[in-house]
Amino acid sequence: MLRSSIASLVSLALVAAAPFAAAEEPQQAWMILAQRPLPVAEQSVQLPLNGLKGSFDHLRLGVAGAEAALGSLTVHFGNGETHAVELGQTLAAGDFCAPIELPTKLQRTMVRLDLDYVAQPGAQVRVYGAADRWVTLGRDTVGTAGETHTIEVGVGESRYDRVRLSVEESALHLQGVTFHFTSGEPQEIKFFGIQGKDSLTRVADLTGGARVIARVELRYKALNPAAPAPVVSVFAHTASKLEQGGAADDQVWQTLGQGWATLAKGEVVIRGLALRGMVNTQLKVQVEGKALQVTELEIVFGNEEHQTVALSGTLEPGQACAPIELEGTTKRTVARIKLSYAPQKALGRAKVIVLGQ
Repeated sequence: MLRSSIASLVSLALVAAAPFAAAEEPQQAWMILAQRPLPVAEQSVQLPLNGLKGSFDHLRLGVAGAEAALGSLTVHFGNGETHAVELGQTLAAGDFCAPIELPTKLQRTMVRLDLDYVAQPGAQVRVYGAADRWVTLGRDTVGTAGETHTIEVGVGESRYDRVRLSVEESALHLQGVTFHFTSGEPQEIKFFGIQGKDSLTRVADLTGGARVIARVELRYKALNPAAPAPVVSVFAHTASKLEQGGAADDQVWQTLGQGWATLAKGEVVIRGLALRGMVNTQLKVQVEGKALQVTELEIVFGNEEHQTVALSGTLEPGQACAPIELEGTTKRTVARIKLSYAPQKALGRAKVIVLGQ
């Protein structure tokens, strides 16, 4: 559930950022998507997003520097659709509008925002996005002279499978990030290149399945010692119920494999499912990240026999299809599957998990 409290948002540039106080229940993640000055004479502005920030189901706008009256907002999605919202709010510097729920229950990829406004000199707008199951694990100001920094994470029971970072206030060169877990070896992720002011890194997968994160170590170089100190936020994606170590229902399902379905392609083949040596009587597929309108599942067994199953409906993120009984009187080894779905014009990919029992 989204939190309406300002404490759940990242701070604006006008406000000095305090270290994030880790809690057992992490806060909803609001990720910086765009920021732009609001020239007094123009009264309208376009904020390009290019679909590269990811997919989101809520937006929120904040104002910094000076007061601004926000009028109509038009959101342009990657599939060509638009969504218009009449804000009708005057915000003082440091204030936010109420969260804006994007149409449909799907996370959407946005390419541009059009905003009408009347602003005082020096005002700027910042746009934040939120997506289901993404949380803020930590947020801290890093030194302009230092080269390492540790962000402590409150140890809870939630497991995470994907991470990304944001950088605000000023740019830095992020050389490496090491994630330490409550068990197992740490994982270093390299987010290559310079992270500009108000930027998001790519989304990175955690290896070894869903993990409980204890702390995050940054290796970096500040680019301008005279600029405000960079503020780094760590975001994580909460793993599905199945990946948390439980079962999706009363039966125990095992993960056979997974792959990525490009939205525009219309089909995905996932191979190597027999490598774990599992034999199964039932199969189902689960979708993460984005929704897919599924049409057909082709199952290829270890002896190269085929079973084709017609599917219908849309699988929402975190949802699996109904269990599919495998043909034959004995348990079968599944070698690979091909999932067909309706192509989409939107950018991005959906994660497809193959489950068997």
